Amino acid sequence: MPTRRQYRFNEILLEELSLLVPGRMGEEDLSDISLTRVESAQDLSAAKVWFTLGQESTPADVTDALRRLNEVQGLLMDELSTLGLRRIPRLVFAHDRAHESGQRVLEILARLEREEQPDSSAGTAGASEA
Repeated sequence: MPTRRQYRFNEILLEELSLLVPGRMGEEDLSDISLTRVESAQDLSAAKVWFTLGQESTPADVTDALRRLNEVQGLLMDELSTLGLRRIPRLVFAHDRAHESGQRVLEILARLEREEQPDSSAGTAGASEA
């Protein structure tokens, strides 16, 4: 469980990185990447930055986005140095699959609801006849 200090640190990093990433850093276009959360190490020496892509992203798109983020890691760390932090964390990027999992659950629930509707209407009709 993160400490209050880590929590604040994570929020600051996410806020600052979210302003930088959906844009252009160096030669890389990062406009299709959205940052979702940051989890820093207890000693604040490293931070895992979670990102997502659009709805129809393929594994190749995720790999490309990860490559682009790793290429601009130094530029991002330079920008973070202007915040006046004692230590700038090493950034590690990871694809956030939580959104995809949530979408899958919603699709399953919608499918179950569609399958259940004809049965429930037949059950209601039978109950009114009795």
